[in-house]
Amino acid sequence: MISVIVPICWGFKPFVNFLSNLVELPVVGEVILINNNRQLTPHHEVLEHSKVKHHIMEENIFVNPSWNMGASLAENDLLCILSDDVLVDLRAFFEADKFVTKEVGALGIEIHHEYFRALNSQYEYVTNIQNIMISGDVQITEHPVRSVPVAAGSLFFIHKENWIDIPESFKIYFGDTWTFDIQRLLGRKNYAMKNVFYHTPWNAASKIGVSSEYQQTEEYKQNESFDNYHKFISNFIEENNIQIL
Repeated sequence: MISVIVPICWGFKPFVNFLSNLVELPVVGEVILINNNRQLTPHHEVLEHSKVKHHIMEENIFVNPSWNMGASLAENDLLCILSDDVLVDLRAFFEADKFVTKEVGALGIEIHHEYFRALNSQYEYVTNIQNIMISGDVQITEHPVRSVPVAAGSLFFIHKENWIDIPESFKIYFGDTWTFDIQRLLGRKNYAMKNVFYHTPWNAASKIGVSSEYQQTEEYKQNESFDNYHKFISNFIEENNIQIL
């Protein structure tokens, strides 16, 4: 059974209808909404569904703290991290429910980079890329080390016992990178799911949820950088006596 964790800013209107389908899946036990933009909260019946756990924040706590919060609240063994600007093939949830165990690291979505560059909400895709249409069964393959599946930042699955909180100083970036890297360092294999439909209008959530003022602060520049990220990873390796092969 899956606990779906969604930091939500209500920037992508089709997502609410997607939630209506998601809550009806038998493998979804709950949908934890971390509402980071209460002013734009719509009036929709799905918010009253018994599976929806709606947590309204007084102010935007940003994406990574929302993931940490959702993981701590989850009641099921399998976590799904889902962005609120995504529409995805519902088969992904059934496949993840069968595949992800404590022995697996993280399972992301691997898609052709151009496939999800939708031009508008009618799903008019770029036409200069061949062989990108979905066909056949969903595939799950081991993902190469030291990389993150293309869409991992907006959709991935992990066993709750394997979740390790993202450092508090990282509010927006590196959450998916941290999760996949830590699982690899702890000796678990990460995987990617292919042949699933995936659509996003390119960061509809972050355009509303992340203010330009925040991005210009010294805190952002200092903490959410590759250099500081690597320091956190190094500290984690040292504190946990991990031997790098």
